[in-house]
Amino acid sequence: MSEKLAKEKSWLWDHLTLPRRAQRSNTFIAQTKDAIVKKEFRNIARNGHLTELFKPADSQGKPLEYNNVFDYDLQRNESWNLKNVINPVRMEWDNPLKELDIALRGGPTVAIIDYVFLQNHADTISDYLAAWSQDALLYAYKSTVIVFTSNIALFNQTLRELCYSFTIPASTDGERWEIGRKTIADISAGFQAKYGEPLKEVMTEELVQASRGLNKQQVQTALMMGFFKDRKFKVEHFTELKTDIVKGHGLQYVEPKTGFERIGGYEIYKQYMRERFVAPLRDPERAVKYGIGVPRGIILFGPPGTGKSVITKAIAKELGLPMIVLSSSDVMRGFVGESEQRQRDITTTLDNLAPNVIDAEEVEQLCPDRAKVMMTDSGVSRRITNGWLDWLGQKDRKSLLVGNTNFLRDLDPAFYRPGRIDEIIPIFLPDAAAREAIFEVHTKIERRLPLDETYDAKVLADATWMWNGAEIEQACIDAAHAGFKENMGQVTMSHFMDAIKDHEVNVKAREESLRQIVADLKATQRYNQTFLKLALQAFAQGEQHVEAGTDRVKGLIDSL
Repeated sequence: MSEKLAKEKSWLWDHLTLPRRAQRSNTFIAQTKDAIVKKEFRNIARNGHLTELFKPADSQGKPLEYNNVFDYDLQRNESWNLKNVINPVRMEWDNPLKELDIALRGGPTVAIIDYVFLQNHADTISDYLAAWSQDALLYAYKSTVIVFTSNIALFNQTLRELCYSFTIPASTDGERWEIGRKTIADISAGFQAKYGEPLKEVMTEELVQASRGLNKQQVQTALMMGFFKDRKFKVEHFTELKTDIVKGHGLQYVEPKTGFERIGGYEIYKQYMRERFVAPLRDPERAVKYGIGVPRGIILFGPPGTGKSVITKAIAKELGLPMIVLSSSDVMRGFVGESEQRQRDITTTLDNLAPNVIDAEEVEQLCPDRAKVMMTDSGVSRRITNGWLDWLGQKDRKSLLVGNTNFLRDLDPAFYRPGRIDEIIPIFLPDAAAREAIFEVHTKIERRLPLDETYDAKVLADATWMWNGAEIEQACIDAAHAGFKENMGQVTMSHFMDAIKDHEVNVKAREESLRQIVADLKATQRYNQTFLKLALQAFAQGEQHVEAGTDRVKGLIDSL
């Protein structure tokens, strides 16, 4: 194996080669669920390339060969010596860990322990790992221990600090291309052998990009399942697998179907988000060139029913990225330490499936203000918050987080500091123009109601001052029910007006809520003042055609 090949396998080069040469550790714990990665590493050992990878040397600097390279399979309790490249030797050991200890302390030896995926497996080898990590003889002989595990957290924190622990990345574009090419070639060979004709399918760049976030074994699985299902290799097959993976973590994976074009009104918001966030993410190289960087997250702040979740989906659609829905209930668990581990599993999954858009619903519940949280849960909430802050602050994070909240005051201020969140965007109640557009969406696009000639969206917009989008949708549904009940074949304007009268909206309370939103926003100092003024002006201008609208809006806007 050449040094070039070692560098291409970045997890080997960065996490095994460099720390080993720097004498930082002789004991490694590698987290991965990719069976192909483990198989590749065993092949490296079996083919005699570990010496080239580590380049161990004796006290005189001469190249040092390993006496033995052992592979210990915990599940089958089998041990093999891979030193003999041609014929690996099965070791008949009654106590493999004891025998490995003797070998590691007796001369240059590599021990591969595979595969720790249960707590009792970790407990069985933990004492030995702790001893090996501190043993001067192992350092002197340059003996090395490498443990593969599905979950680093199976080992306690102290042991993880003694050993060199790391997570093997899911895959690179090149790795997915190669495993996809090989898998399709193998399937094609089998197809031709059975049916006597070649399979006209190849690995494409589209499939490589669709499989981003999957490890090599998962790429292989998606291709095989897709072929046996459709005799084709499609992007949809990778989407289905990603959906199953996310569901396995209790999350929701969404491929948004509509963008800003399906959002009624809010034109200034659409334009601002396209220019401020969508454009830099679509063209990151140009964004970096101009020194603005790539957006990392935004918070949509406003009253309930104003379409914050719909806007998040539209952002994901505009970016062409999948969306993963995240809430506090996805994290919190009942047993000690389970919530923290759950959070680590979720962030690892989000990173593996990146780039994506994270829809953080009720984000103030996900990361509550630590100054307001009573310490009645043994510090779990504080540790969870700290975990989110650490993850949000990672420079290599590729997920765009869109947090939605009605209660900005309850969100920890550290959550929206620069470097974690780019900006807080206020989402006001829809103005008259937006309400008119929302009526049009819910009567002619979403439901296609049988409207009569009296239907007038502008009149309905005038009658719904301070209504939110969800309430307008419900009014449309109620009007449709009234038309269905009368069975006249049409939904009339009177049906809509009756539905509006049936809903009581406390306008004064809504106006006070708007004032509070602006006050809370200004208190954070994490908003764009120009955009806030434009949004308020647009809100005022949108009401000018409403009867007496200018006066009532002017009074409200002046107070803000």
